[in-house]
Amino acid sequence: MSAGSGWIPETYLGLVLGFAVLLLDPLLELLLARGLGARVTNVEWGFGPVLRRIPGRAHVTEIRMLPIRFQARYLPRREHYARDKRLLIGSGLVSPLLLGAVVAVFVPGWTTVAMLAFVLVCVLIRALAKEKYTRRRVIMRVVRGTTPSLDAELAEPRFPVFAHTYHAVFYGDWATASALLPAVHANRWPLDGSKLIVEALHAARGEYEEAVSVAMDFDPSKRMLADLETTHLALLMAEARPETTQQAVMLAGAFLRGQTHVAGSEGFAAMLALYRLETGNLPNARGCMERFLASVGTPLEIADALCTRARIEAAAGGVDRAARTLREAQTADPASRDTHRDPWAAPRR
Repeated sequence: MSAGSGWIPETYLGLVLGFAVLLLDPLLELLLARGLGARVTNVEWGFGPVLRRIPGRAHVTEIRMLPIRFQARYLPRREHYARDKRLLIGSGLVSPLLLGAVVAVFVPGWTTVAMLAFVLVCVLIRALAKEKYTRRRVIMRVVRGTTPSLDAELAEPRFPVFAHTYHAVFYGDWATASALLPAVHANRWPLDGSKLIVEALHAARGEYEEAVSVAMDFDPSKRMLADLETTHLALLMAEARPETTQQAVMLAGAFLRGQTHVAGSEGFAAMLALYRLETGNLPNARGCMERFLASVGTPLEIADALCTRARIEAAAGGVDRAARTLREAQTADPASRDTHRDPWAAPRR
């Protein structure tokens, strides 16, 4: 047989090693993030649809259908937010190639070629992909500057304070959120940013009347958001105060009739689930709630979605399932539940 007759098994081995390199690469990124002082906010295991979200005090873990990949998202320090974010993005492009080069020293011939080719193709696909929120290519976010309107996370100097405040609210660190609020208010970014945070804080504490008063004070350009938030809060308040249910349902109905299209935001799905529940359309309520639960990514949002699920299950007669879901919601909630015997209701005064 010729000297090159073993190229096929060597190529297969190279592909396996290349895949292993890509699996190990996120661990190097995690070490870099730790060294930079960034917080891990989300951990993903696998590809495909999310099977389960497990909220913790520091981050949320997502288990996906094919658990053959590890990936994490980070919240860099405020002091060097844009720089550290670029380093973390860039590490996902550079470190696989470096790790592949190290492994190549110890493997021969076609194995090396196949491994490096596989890693290079995967890195190129990753580099040319468009980031979900900015719609900029990943490589451009690393090597090229831009404007705040196109990529606020990397170009807006006020973004880090707002990001840390938002994280503190939705991960249950309300003391930090309150401490950062004056800076968000002084920055006046994003528009009504401090009001969004204050409203979220009130809603998380079950102080729905206070949250409504904040939402009603949004800038006129945010009228759609203000109406959505007010309607959602009114439906939440109706659980704690049944005498307000009819008014909340009328408000939600008027809001829906005023829409020329159905918004796709998580907030709309959460509000619509409550509205369908209050009007007795349980199948539709369940579908909206599941859409909301499939899209959220913070402990507070997960707890909110689970509480709505429990209400729907209870309304459908599944009391035992509702009780189990409530226990899960209480576990998901990052804040103390000492004053929240009913996880979706305001504290009694």
